[in-house]
Amino acid sequence: MKTDSIFVATFMQGNTDYNGEKWVYPAVVTYTWEKMSELVKEQQLDLQKIDFFHPAGQTWIIIFHPENKKIFSLINNDFATIQNLRMTLKACQERLSRIEKHPYVKMGLAVRRFFLNLFRKL
Repeated sequence: MKTDSIFVATFMQGNTDYNGEKWVYPAVVTYTWEKMSELVKEQQLDLQKIDFFHPAGQTWIIIFHPENKKIFSLINNDFATIQNLRMTLKACQERLSRIEKHPYVKMGLAVRRFFLNLFRKL
């Protein structure tokens, strides 16, 4: 990796380290944080966890050259902001769905569709 490169990855963090050499699928293998850190540091690189949701419960990490550590705080803040925006969007979508199911709103939307179709024909 170049000094200004970054690598983003996930791994399944656990209490044991996978020691095999074969591809394991669909099963899941785990690595401890210590082992993952050791593997990265052997390459004279550094890593940090990224506070970002993963649907399968994996841990996000960013791997970078130690001289480029300042980039991590910027990226981690961006990931957290994106995650917060996604959660807010989901909450708004759920609220809108509930509102659209209200009888008066359904009637209003039907009237709106009727008039839109009417004006398109004119």
